[in-house]
Amino acid sequence: RAIPDICTASKSILSPAINATLTNQVVFNLLKELSNLFTDSFFHLGGDEVQTVLWDEDIETVKYMKLHNISSSKDIYLDFVRLAHDTILELGKIPVGWGEIWTNFGSTLNGGVVLQKWLIQQNLTDMIDHGYRVINVEAPTNYLDHLDVTWEEMYSFEMCNYDDDDGDTTRRNNNDDLCDTLVLGGGGEMWGETVDTSDVLSTVWPKLGAIAERLWTPRDKTDAMKKENVMDEIVKPRLAEFRCLLNRRGIAATPLHKRSREAPARPGSCYDQ
Repeated sequence: RAIPDICTASKSILSPAINATLTNQVVFNLLKELSNLFTDSFFHLGGDEVQTVLWDEDIETVKYMKLHNISSSKDIYLDFVRLAHDTILELGKIPVGWGEIWTNFGSTLNGGVVLQKWLIQQNLTDMIDHGYRVINVEAPTNYLDHLDVTWEEMYSFEMCNYDDDDGDTTRRNNNDDLCDTLVLGGGGEMWGETVDTSDVLSTVWPKLGAIAERLWTPRDKTDAMKKENVMDEIVKPRLAEFRCLLNRRGIAATPLHKRSREAPARPGSCYDQ
């Protein structure tokens, strides 16, 4: 709404129906300014949870679609995605987008785009088979705001698992060469809707430590620990020690309970709680 000349009157949203040339210029200028502020080579553009129905309900946009023989508001969505990706590539950065852009547009996306997979239904195999690089943060296993996901589940997640071609959730391992080349890594996602300064650290830690160790440890080592069922003997004491270190440094890391944010079950050393 800061630039009403590129927003629709009825919905106050960006739309090519108003002034496509000015919209493109505003997007370019904004991304250029941000790319200069943040020096990292990767630039996350989102692209997820786009409510295309707002264009379908907007009078000006519907007229524009009819005039230009655009059959679906999904095509407008794709135009915005391509505009943002092309702009970032022109600025010398690597565009990153959430898995919805793959779900909607597949291999029509620029090959330089990195896909961030977060839904089980977003097929990792298809992504890497088409040569796309991927960051795998599949929910809920890698989502720290899911309080009931245990640290064991987070530690055991396999980055290179994938869905069968028919879309079910049967898991198999991807080709190691493709995984090593195209699956760039993962992460622990934390969202702000259910936290504030009073509980964010106790929500994130020490479970994020389990995710971190899994990501930087060779797969054969983590697989061996899972197969031999020795996580309680080897991994848990190490995470407990890490939690104690965080506590000593003033970080409110909670015990290694099944659920985040919970108080210790009993008195005693932080190594045993």
